[in-house]
Amino acid sequence: MFCGAGGFALGVTLVARAFDRRAWFERIVDADAGALEAHARSNDVGRKVCAGVSSLVDYQVRRRQDRYRFAYAPEIVDPALAIAPEVDLLIAGPPCQGHSNLNNHTRRRDPRNDLFICTVAAAVALRAKAVLIENVRTVTVSHGDVVGMARELLESEGYTVTEDIVRADRLGWPQTRERYFMAAIRSDAACAPLPVIEEREATC
Repeated sequence: MFCGAGGFALGVTLVARAFDRRAWFERIVDADAGALEAHARSNDVGRKVCAGVSSLVDYQVRRRQDRYRFAYAPEIVDPALAIAPEVDLLIAGPPCQGHSNLNNHTRRRDPRNDLFICTVAAAVALRAKAVLIENVRTVTVSHGDVVGMARELLESEGYTVTEDIVRADRLGWPQTRERYFMAAIRSDAACAPLPVIEEREATC
């Protein structure tokens, strides 16, 4: 979801290849038709869905006993996103502009920030075995606490959630870019625990 031209998908493809597996993207979703076309030319894709993620899933969040819960089971409302039987991995890079320190207009209060929660609702509706969401580091201090809300929603649906800030220079890249990652694995899915990220000095 929010697939863009497929950079995140390329990373997943390379990881799958390292384990002698093939990454197949059953659905790719983005509101940018050109990005979908570029993605489909570079990756193995089943179907392109040109739509906003918020229009694909029906859900409502309520706060009960000081914790966030879905008011009812999230449901996929667009047949284009219907996938059976279950999704192995849902990856998403929701818009980060509203969380970025470079945004001096709607920072922290941007309505696009809620799309982080749409991703969680879609993952639950699709019964994804695992979920990986990427964003800028400052998503953790959003006005609506989307990270805390997402964590509680996933945990309430039986997912084990892991979070981390990954710095590019600690993975060997000659830049200091930082990204936030949330990984969630459904408790009844036969998935191995996430490995520890090996950090090393950057090389030019």
